[in-house]
Amino acid sequence: MKSRKIICIIVSLILIATSVLIPDAIFASAAADTTAPVIDISTLKVSKKDVKPGDTVRISLKVTDNVKVSSVILTLSSPQTEKSEFCNMKYDISSDKYIYDFNITNNTESGLWRINYISCSDSSSNNSKYFNSKMTTVLTPNADLSSADFKVSNTNADTTAPVIDISTLKVSKKDVKPGDTVRISLKVTDNVKVSSVILALSSPQTEKSEFCNMKYDISSDKYIYDFNITNNTESGLWRVNYISCSDSSSNNSKYFNSKMTTVLTPNADLSAADFNVSATEKPTEERYDFEVALGSTLSLSYEANCDIKWISSDPSIAKVTDVVQSSITMGSYKRIMSSCTIVPVKEGIVTIYAADENGLMLNSAKVKVTKANYVLGDVNNDGRINSNDALSVLQHSVGQITLTGDQFSAGDVVKDGKLNSSDALKILQYSVGSISEF
Repeated sequence: MKSRKIICIIVSLILIATSVLIPDAIFASAAADTTAPVIDISTLKVSKKDVKPGDTVRISLKVTDNVKVSSVILTLSSPQTEKSEFCNMKYDISSDKYIYDFNITNNTESGLWRINYISCSDSSSNNSKYFNSKMTTVLTPNADLSSADFKVSNTNADTTAPVIDISTLKVSKKDVKPGDTVRISLKVTDNVKVSSVILALSSPQTEKSEFCNMKYDISSDKYIYDFNITNNTESGLWRVNYISCSDSSSNNSKYFNSKMTTVLTPNADLSAADFNVSATEKPTEERYDFEVALGSTLSLSYEANCDIKWISSDPSIAKVTDVVQSSITMGSYKRIMSSCTIVPVKEGIVTIYAADENGLMLNSAKVKVTKANYVLGDVNNDGRINSNDALSVLQHSVGQITLTGDQFSAGDVVKDGKLNSSDALKILQYSVGSISEF
């Protein structure tokens, strides 16, 4: 009893001495950078006002920051289809300005090109922006950006969207059961080349969306998708929520199902593709303790009186990373606290073991890895990754809209827990084929 009292007194003295000896300076932190970059609109210029194929328009602008400018992005609006062209400006040391060289080709739309908005950020993620007051008075802050207008002539850009022939929409079977396959077919044409045809099926009970990437079938001259019915397929009436397609010039066409919505347009009766799945029985599912979706992580922790080693029964399903251990020792007493991060790799169920240094199991947990609720890059969840997704990220980064939940996760392609112009740029690079993965 006496020795225990002595130990307690010694520990108390150590704690008091430590708190006295630690200088306040250790806890001091540098002042945060909260100053946004400054966009000098008066310096906005283009090298040429009237251009034709073969010309290059240089757009220049002065942007400064008290620390460091990390990105300057301007969005050009095309004259005919009003598509957005995202331009990542680079610093030019000779002019002390940010520049972007826009090359005019035969595929560039003719007419007056204008800047929709300018957005920039610094190394502390402070943002500045300006919308074009000649294009909107609702979005703020805005300014006259017409000094960067330029006119393109003598080009032959493809501005014709693909044609979806709703009258050809069909399914091979109207009533199906597990083991059957439903073939959905549709005729889509374009004056140049169809690049993608996607339809979204709505499940009967949970109304989840199944995105179906249709493929061209040369024998029928139609786009087809084979939907396989299993015991895990929801029973009831499946319907097409919408059809969306694009061509090689990123012209888009779509139809929403008028039987499901009258608000979203354009819409049409897509009930020709309805099919009914008869009652299915789901197999008994293996028990599990935790669930984590692909693209997310799971933290596990355990305490013991020995060093702890974390083991995954199948690293191809989920792997163990970021193991952290701390200990409390008082005399012969020792307590180890350990934690780890579980990173999903593919769908399945895996056992995570907490073991001692000899591999003897101390505890275990079964973790189920499920399909992600989102596709990385597909912010608006329309089955495509394109400039619209990048625009949503940029609008979030400048405070115009707020993305949360799966939309935020889908937009964070840099995987740093933030949404800014870096994520938007990567989404754009992916959409035009400059990169193949995030």
